[in-house]
Order: sequence, then C-alpha cells, then structure tokens
Amino acid sequence: MNIQLVYLPLRKSRLSEELLLAALKCVTSDSQARILRFRHSDDKWRCLIGRLLPRGLLTDHGVRPDSIVIKASQSGKPFVAEPRGCFSFNVTHDSNFVAMAYSTSDLAVGIDMMKCELPQDETLESYLNAMSGFLTAYEWAQIQKHIDDQVFAIERLYEYWTTKEAYTKALGIGLGFDFTRIECLRQLDDSAMPTITVDGAVIQGWEFRGLRWTKDGHRYLCMAAVSLGTSDETRISWTELDERTEWVQNIDVFSLLARSHPMTG
Repeated sequence: MNIQLVYLPLRKSRLSEELLLAALKCVTSDSQARILRFRHSDDKWRCLIGRLLPRGLLTDHGVRPDSIVIKASQSGKPFVAEPRGCFSFNVTHDSNFVAMAYSTSDLAVGIDMMKCELPQDETLESYLNAMSGFLTAYEWAQIQKHIDDQVFAIERLYEYWTTKEAYTKALGIGLGFDFTRIECLRQLDDSAMPTITVDGAVIQGWEFRGLRWTKDGHRYLCMAAVSLGTSDETRISWTELDERTEWVQNIDVFSLLARSHPMTG
C-alpha cells in the first residue's frame, strides 16, 4: 500500500477559476456536476483533485485515459471498473491536503485524514462531548488522562477517528456503523504494540499505516488501512513524514493538472 499526498495552495491566484474550469474537462460529466454543486472554490478543488488522482495513477502505469472507468459501489465507495483488477484506492481530504491510498491489487483500501485543530467556535470540552458517542470507554479515558494538554488530546482523538474511518471505508461500509464497536488499544507513545478490536475480537489480516506531518505551522495526520487478503497478520504503525518515507509520494498539484487528459466522447 502507498499514499499519494497533494498540497493545495488554496486561495492563491494560481488556482484560478479558469484553471478549475479547464481541469473539469478531465473528469466525467457526473463528476463535473458533483464538483460544481459545491458553493466554495476550496471544496471544488478538493473534490476535483480527489477525482484526478486515481485517473492520473492509472495513466502513469500505461492505461489509456479513454479506457478508464471509475464507478461507485452501492455504499458510494469509488472503484476502478475498467481495467479490472489493476489497483484499488480510496481518497480523503481536509483543509489544504488531498490524499489517496492505493494498492496494486484489488484488496480493500481505506484512508482518512484530519487537520489537528478544533472546528470553528468549538471548545475542547464541547467538541469532546460531541465526539464522545464515537469513542469506547477505554478511548475516552485515554483522552481524559491528558485533558490539560489540548494539542495531545486533539491528536489522540483524531488518531482514533481516522483509524475507525479508514477501516470502515476500506470495507465499503456506509454511514451508520457504530464506531464504539471498534476499539484502538494503545497508540504510538505506549510501550506495547497497538491493537485494534472489533466487537472485542482482535482484527486479523490488515495493515494500518498512520502518518503525521506539519505544514505551515499546522499539524495533520491520516490513517490508511489495507486488507492483507488471506494473511492473519495485522500490522499497525505511525510514521512522522519526511523524505525517507518511501511509501508516500508528494504530488505537485500543477504537475497533476498538466498530466491530466481531457475526457473524449
């Protein structure tokens, strides 16, 4: 499993409305309609880049642009319908970043990302209370241990959230899955290997790769999950992003746009 990470210089003149309209020609008419339903330019760009990333990866691997067909499952999860079996992917975005996790197989992949900040007009207490219904008693207690350290508490909360989101997105489960059924036992700074359970049973046959980084003074994290098929091994790790992180590829947004091909027909 690998991740492609795109930084968007939002609200800068180079990401103009004219460039957006030109880039829309590189996605399907259905995607164009969805993108244009967003009121704000930032949301349009995030959605557009999320649609271009899988197409760009396929063309980079020699697939003809006009032969690519991407559909959505009944739960709304996008997948590559043509060419079949080439790779699986999942996309997420938050603030100035769009990320795509992918596997060069048809194994299930999911990813989720968060900017480690409170939503506007929220206090730490009000936000934690709003999110408490998604946490197990153990997870809530771990956050409460460090309630006086807002930075730590928020990052720990988003570690739990992104892990649960990545797993359920990989499974293609829609909204409504009870996140308290998933429990994250221990994390990076604990002495023992992290463990993830569902309904009390340890998850087997999965790899979870967490990623942290800082950009322009803001902290971000994401978690990607991929099924290991018939393996019963489970691997869980968190990595601080740097130039040695070989499984993460930083994609320049303008290079991606330049390599994108207009749709034909």
